[in-house]
Amino acid sequence: MREDKKNDNSRRPSPLLRGFFPYVWLLIGLFTLFLILAPHVRMNGSSQLNYASSTLYDSDKNVRMIMSALLSALAIAAAVLLAKRRLSAEKGLVLIVMAGVILRFGTMLYTPFYVHGHDVGSFDGYGHLAYVYHIFETGTLPDSYLGQFYHPPFAHIANAVVVRLYAFISGQTYLENIFEAAKLVPCFASCALMLVCWRLFGTFDFSKRAKIIAMSVVAVHPTFILMSSSINNDMLMVFFFMAAVLYTVRWYKDPSYKNILLTAVFIGCAMSTKFSGALVAVFTAAVFLVVLIRRSKAGKALPLFAQFWAFAMVCFPLGLWYYVRNLLLFGQPIGYVAQLGTDSALYTGGYTVLERFLSFHPLRLFGEIYCDPWNQFNLWEYTVKCALFGEFTFSDAHRVFAVILIMASLVLIILSLYAMVRLVFFGRRETRLGTWTLGAVWALLMASFVYFNIKYPFGCTMDFRYIVPTVITGAGFLGLLFDRLPVGRSGAALRACLIAVLCVFGVAAAGFYII
Repeated sequence: MREDKKNDNSRRPSPLLRGFFPYVWLLIGLFTLFLILAPHVRMNGSSQLNYASSTLYDSDKNVRMIMSALLSALAIAAAVLLAKRRLSAEKGLVLIVMAGVILRFGTMLYTPFYVHGHDVGSFDGYGHLAYVYHIFETGTLPDSYLGQFYHPPFAHIANAVVVRLYAFISGQTYLENIFEAAKLVPCFASCALMLVCWRLFGTFDFSKRAKIIAMSVVAVHPTFILMSSSINNDMLMVFFFMAAVLYTVRWYKDPSYKNILLTAVFIGCAMSTKFSGALVAVFTAAVFLVVLIRRSKAGKALPLFAQFWAFAMVCFPLGLWYYVRNLLLFGQPIGYVAQLGTDSALYTGGYTVLERFLSFHPLRLFGEIYCDPWNQFNLWEYTVKCALFGEFTFSDAHRVFAVILIMASLVLIILSLYAMVRLVFFGRRETRLGTWTLGAVWALLMASFVYFNIKYPFGCTMDFRYIVPTVITGAGFLGLLFDRLPVGRSGAALRACLIAVLCVFGVAAAGFYII
């Protein structure tokens, strides 16, 4: 008995690898690497140029060569460990996460902050860059809600703090150079999200195989690679969104003050980063209601009300303070979204519901490979491509990888949707928490996305960045599907096919962003 306990304790990670320490080490590591490497990376152009979605950017070849070498080294290490039968699930997951970090950090390093962002603008405008610059220069919040200033400031404050710290340590003063450090915030959020997903799938009691499949998708999916260099507020909000989902599920399994207060903090941070972060509160509220009903039937509901009160005291002030501030100072309505007019070239309201929402033509995906928010109008066709390439255009050298990515992505999407329907309605009892959670998050995001596109019919509204967590729900269902495939030759063949598609998807994603 003592020996078993000793073995169990020996397998437990060090205290420095538990809790929030891994996120701290990750942030320190990314900052240190950027501090060392950034001065040696070639950047072309200037933020004063108007980089539109059709602009091509020629990135630093040296960075891409190093990325390729590091990813090859990881692949060789995996092959050697596999050949020696020493490739455990934990080691495999570590290698997968390392590959994801290389793709995210490398792409962030060679991509200027003004190239693949949304509504970035200039230092003297009203875009996200001006927002960060205003905080950096004055230490105060914006005095209006013009342009992008209507957004809550968490991401912009974080960007300004990192830029100030980088300027202090590096000694640089040229704005174009020091503001490259702002990319560390979305890069950290994108990398840290992998740790959140690892823990979330573990909370669902995923098998080792299911966890590896799911984490492989999360690690190499292009949307997380692309968003790692975007200095707006999307990536950080997604991180807080999924952290809130993680601690909501943990609270469901263990209704403690620690879990409910951390849930409140993450929801509040998500809302202080972007208003759409409030969507996760709908999921959390549903979980609260389920537990409350269950406890009420058992006559044990009273202690929950004290927890709900503590939750509200943390979440509401943290999540709503900026909206109340702007309402009182400027009359900005709560839930305000900057709108375009029907005369905008981005307006899609002139197309029918059938054309926009109720049709899907796969061949059109390969006619115009990249997204064009001014001329494309079908939500689902646009979303498939936008998840892989954003609203940006890349060189002809990327086209082969782009076509492969689209085909592999379509297969994975179809399989994940099939898995969701099958597992939500016919899944086993032991995986019900995972399937229902992933299904509920997916349904919530998709319903809000369709509503958003009905209310605001514009090309820019179709952007996949509004539903990024659906990548994680789809990855989870693919992992669970892998476990549910039949035993025997047929099951082995199907598993081999799924692994092959994932490998093609991963290689194409890596190739696309290092070519």
